[in-house]
Amino acid sequence: MSNAGSDWSAAFAAASADSMRVYDRVLARLFTPWAHDLITRLAPAAGSSALDVACGPGTVARLLARAVGPTGHVRATDISPAMLEIAQTKPLDEGSAPIE
Repeated sequence: MSNAGSDWSAAFAAASADSMRVYDRVLARLFTPWAHDLITRLAPAAGSSALDVACGPGTVARLLARAVGPTGHVRATDISPAMLEIAQTKPLDEGSAPIE
């Protein structure tokens, strides 16, 4: 018997960067308004450290980096190497914290 959660995780972990770029162009952009709302509600203090688990293409991580500023730190992680590759190609806004 198949475990749907494991199958889903394995598919994302093995996905190519090209397929994840499609995800980024379509689905991740739909999430952006909610990402802004999340960061507004979280209201992280300047200089804070933050962890973005299942960061995908880095939408929330980049907003966190801007919110905590250059003295803060953001760590982003994802099961998909392709998603991390895409996230790493996106520029940070000036004055943002580094993202690891």
